[in-house]
Parts: sequence; structure tokens; C-alpha cells
Amino acid sequence: MSDIALLGKKHLKLTHIIDMYSSAPRVGLNQFFLALWLSINRINAMNTSGKPAKTNRKKQIITAALQIISEEGTKSLTMMRIARKIGTTDAALYRHFKSKHDLMLATIHSIGQDLNATISQAAATADAPLEKLKNILQAHLEYLEQHRGIPRLVFSDAVHQQDPVLRKAVLDITNGYLNIVRNVLASAVEHSQVKGDIDTESTAFAFLGLIQTTCFIWSLSEFNFPISQRAAALWRAFSESLS
Repeated sequence: MSDIALLGKKHLKLTHIIDMYSSAPRVGLNQFFLALWLSINRINAMNTSGKPAKTNRKKQIITAALQIISEEGTKSLTMMRIARKIGTTDAALYRHFKSKHDLMLATIHSIGQDLNATISQAAATADAPLEKLKNILQAHLEYLEQHRGIPRLVFSDAVHQQDPVLRKAVLDITNGYLNIVRNVLASAVEHSQVKGDIDTESTAFAFLGLIQTTCFIWSLSEFNFPISQRAAALWRAFSESLS
């Protein structure tokens, strides 16, 4: 059965797609990113019964939660604050999320799906592995620029110290992202675009570190510079280290 045909099965998860290609780095990257993008879109469009999901309200709640986090942090996030922001009652929110914890976990999962869709679509627009990586960097920074609450959620005590479930959810997203970057770097080695003795794992960490450090400074600076405009300079510094 082809990878695209496998996407028709409802039980297929993003981690299955990523693991499949992690164990077969020689598979064409365009095929991988197409499969990933299609899988994410199917997950976003279907609920557990296989019918189109009515997710607009949930998405609206998640968006409002991220806006509050971006402005005041996770400690100021309450169901009542979210309800006021979107013009409803906090009781109505509990029809969609059982608790604040449930909402935060759903927010992290939504971020992971949206980010994977964003970078897979960006990577699929290029053929050369390093061009894919450059596109991923640009797309990632643009995504963060549109969702300022993400760094304040990901770097919060609620994720790092107070809740192992939230921490694991963020770690799973991070590991999946690193797998994607490692695969692209392995393909770059195969096509002699980078040094043959490159440590793809450490280099993938360095790539993500560039983004995280820039994002951290951006958040501490109250978002007072357009983070996406740093992509070109970051890419020059990173790509020079590969040659």
C-alpha cells in the first residue's frame, strides 16, 4: 500500500508518518512532506466519527487563549477571561474543554499540527535539501510572528515545571521537528550539499537553537522587532557552518 493510500486510514497519526521516514532517510523528501501535509489536513478536517468536525469554536477558543498568554502569561489565563474575550460564558467553554489544563493541552497539540503543516508546505516548494531547510526557517519564524503567545506558553513554568503532561506534549512536538530537520540534513549529505562527516543530530539541534534563541529574545523584548526579518541573517550564519 502506498504512503498516500495509508493516509486514508483514520488511525494514522503524525508520529507514524515521521517515524516511517526517520527509519528510511533515503525516501524522497518531497514525498515525505506531501504525505505529512496531507496527513495534517486530514486530521484537522476529521473527528473521531470520520465526519467533518465542527472545530471553528474550539479554534476560536484556542486563539483567544494564545492572545491572553501573549499579553499576560499563562498565570492570567482563566476560562472566564477567555469567555469574556470571545463574548460567551465560561460555562459554554466547558462544553469544549473539561478544564484549563485540557485547553492548554489542546492548544499545544494545535500548535504542533499547525507548525508541522506550515513547515512541510514550505519545504515542499523546493527541491534541493538546503533550500528546503532555508524555507523551513523562514516559515517557522513567520508562524511565530503570527502567534506571539507560543513562546510565552512553551517557555512557561506551567510547561517546564508544573505539568509533566504538557511538558511531554511539547517534547513530542520538538522531537518530531528535529526528526524532520535531521532527514533534510541527511539528504543534503547524500547530495553533497554539506560536509560528509556532519553530525546531523547536533546540527539539527543547532538549527532549532537558532530559532529558539531568537524567539526567546523577541519575547523578552516585548515583540519589538519583526522576527521573520531575521531569517536571512540566521540562514547565512547557519549555512556557512555547513560548508
